[in-house]
Amino acid sequence: MLFKGVLFTISLLIISFTDFKLQIIPNILLIPVICSGFIGVTWNSVAGLLFPSALFLMMAYFKNGIGGGDIKLMSACGFALGIYGAILAALIGLLLFLIVHLPTYLKHKNKVYALAPCLSVGCFVVFNMIGG
Repeated sequence: MLFKGVLFTISLLIISFTDFKLQIIPNILLIPVICSGFIGVTWNSVAGLLFPSALFLMMAYFKNGIGGGDIKLMSACGFALGIYGAILAALIGLLLFLIVHLPTYLKHKNKVYALAPCLSVGCFVVFNMIGG
């Protein structure tokens, strides 16, 4: 499980940095996150892969601003965390995003914000709560 945690954490750090600097999450960076999900895979992992995708796709459909990389990130993290972990991680990440960016958003409504760093923090917190 140590290997899974290290792989998961380093991948989230790289994804967060890339999204923060370039506002893009290359698919190649998601592969290690998915690979970490194969360590201890269960049906809960498969449900975690599918549910966040559907939830974030609906959010992207109704509110333009969530990108495809964010959807794929939460899907990959859902595979590693399971369905309940993915839901909790998404809630923590979205709440953190609101806390961090709401004051700036009120002043600069057209600014683009990276969501992956906040989602990654939520995923990291949940990963440590559930023990991988």
